[in-house]
Amino acid sequence: ARAAAGAALFDLPEAMVSVTVDAQGAPVVSVKQIYQEATGARAAVAEAMIAANEAVALFGAAAALPLPYRGQPPPTPLTDADLADIPAGVCESAARRQRMERSTLASDAPAPHAGLGLAAYVQATSPIRRYGDLVAHWQVKAALAGRAPPWRDAPALAAHMADAADAARELNQAERKATNYWLTRYLQAAVDAAKKG
Repeated sequence: ARAAAGAALFDLPEAMVSVTVDAQGAPVVSVKQIYQEATGARAAVAEAMIAANEAVALFGAAAALPLPYRGQPPPTPLTDADLADIPAGVCESAARRQRMERSTLASDAPAPHAGLGLAAYVQATSPIRRYGDLVAHWQVKAALAGRAPPWRDAPALAAHMADAADAARELNQAERKATNYWLTRYLQAAVDAAKKG
């Protein structure tokens, strides 16, 4: 159903970087290629989580509940000329992914999420890893219990989520920089080994 609604379904590999230390105390970098949708079980869990997040957004919209609604504008499409120059498979998927717009955050009402092919979406299934999911839980639990939610109006929730987003952005940048650093070390070691061999 999501694919029929235009969801962007990519099967791009990700690099999992790990660093250990050898007997001399020098870092040893290893990189493992991971395909997120490699198994039917993983895909089933992912789709169930997406459906749960959609259900939270639809509940919030019906209850006029302020929530951290996520939306995403449609991507800029690739032209036939673009596609002529891009090999099919991973390269084409990467090019399509680069055309995706950044997601948006609103607290008053849901907006369509083009990347997921949904009319409404709230991240709510990972409250241990994401603070915004915890906020969504607090809001929904209060509404289900017939109590006033912690953030009663959309502007208050938006201001609160903006503060949380700043911290998350800094964390993501630090993680990205660390990963890029160790990937660079890994690639340099591969180049040095190739020159010797």
